[in-house]
Amino acid sequence: MLLYISVATIILSCVFFIFNWKSNPNALYLALFFVLASSFGLAHYFMLYGHSAFWLAVFYNHFAPFMFLLGPFLLFYVRGTIENKQNLYKKDWVHFIPAIIALIGTIPYFLQPFENKLNIANAILKSANAVATIDVNLFYNAGMSFALRCGLSFAYLLYCIYLVIGLYQKKKEKQLINTHLWLVVLLSNLLFINTSFLFLALQSAYETTHENIADGHVFYVLAGVGYSFLSISLILFPNILYGVPMATVVTVPLKEKGKKTIAPEEDPFFEMSNAIKLYLEKEKPFLNPECKKNDVANALNISQTHLDYCITYLLETKFSKLLAQLRVAYAKNLIDNNTDSNIAIESISQQSGFKKESKFISSFEKQMGLSLSEYLASRKKT
Repeated sequence: MLLYISVATIILSCVFFIFNWKSNPNALYLALFFVLASSFGLAHYFMLYGHSAFWLAVFYNHFAPFMFLLGPFLLFYVRGTIENKQNLYKKDWVHFIPAIIALIGTIPYFLQPFENKLNIANAILKSANAVATIDVNLFYNAGMSFALRCGLSFAYLLYCIYLVIGLYQKKKEKQLINTHLWLVVLLSNLLFINTSFLFLALQSAYETTHENIADGHVFYVLAGVGYSFLSISLILFPNILYGVPMATVVTVPLKEKGKKTIAPEEDPFFEMSNAIKLYLEKEKPFLNPECKKNDVANALNISQTHLDYCITYLLETKFSKLLAQLRVAYAKNLIDNNTDSNIAIESISQQSGFKKESKFISSFEKQMGLSLSEYLASRKKT
C-alpha cells in the first residue's frame, strides 16, 4: 500500500504543480514537499517490505540530504499562503544550511560504484541491523541522520502551527474557514505523522534497527495511516490546495433548486476587490501595453491567485476584458476632450495602452455599442 500511495502522491504533486505554477507559485514548495515525503516513503518501503536490492540501492541514502528541506519547504508554503506572497526573503538561505551540510557529507556515498550500493542493499535486506555499519555520511551515522531529520522537521512544523494560530487570531474566523482550512488539515495531519516518527527516532537511540522496527511497528502503522490520509486530502481540498479561494455559498430551501451566492459585500475578499479597482482607476497601469496580472498583484502586495479570484468572482470579468474596458474608457475621454477636428486614431490607441490600432477599434465597438467612426461622426454633429 505504501508503494502505491507514494507513487500516486508523486504523480499527483507533479500534475497540480504543472497546472498551477503560473497562478500560484507557492504550489512549487508544496509539490516538492510531497515529492520528498514520498521518496522517503519509497525508501522505507523497499527497506522494510520490498525484496528488490536494485530499488533499495537506488533509494537508500541518495535522497537523505534533501529530507532536511522538508521543513523549509513546508514553511515557505505555509508562510506564502498566509502572507499572500511567493518570493523568498534574503535571510531564507539559512534554511538550506542543514541540507547543504548533509549533501557535502553524503558525497563519498554518492561516488561509490553502484555495485557497492547493491551489496549494501543486499546486506540490509538480509538484516536490518546492517544499517548501523554503513557510512551514510561523513558527519553522522544513519541513526543520527534519522533523528536530526525528524527533530528539525518537527521544529519547523511547530513554527508553522504557530503561524496559523496567529492567523486565526488576527483574521475573521469566516476567512480562515474559507481559505485556510487546508492548512489546518495539513498541519494537524503532519503533527500526527511527525510525532510517530519522533518516537521512532528516540527509540532508535536505545535499540538496534531490527528491534526498533519490531517494537515500533505500531508507530510505523500510525504514520502510514496519517500519510495515506495526507495524500487523499490532496483530492479532498482542490481549491484550497491550489490557492484559489472557494466562492462562499449558502443553501436555499428544498423548494428552490440550486445554490444562491452570498452578497459580494459578505465575501472576505470584497475589500481586496475594491482595492484592485481603486488601484487600476487611480494609477492606470493599463496604459502600459505590457501590463500583466503579476504586475498588478506585486503592486498591491497580494497573490496572483487572489487577484484572479477577485476579478473572476467579485468583479465578474476577466483580466484582459477589464483592461480593455479601462483603456476604452480612457480613450473615449481623450477623444471627448480633444478640440482638434482631425483626431489621430493611432495616437489615441497608443496613449490608451493598446498595442494595435485594430484591437482598439474592435474593443471600442464592443464596449460602446457603435463603431469608432460612428462615434466620431456623432461627435462632429454635436
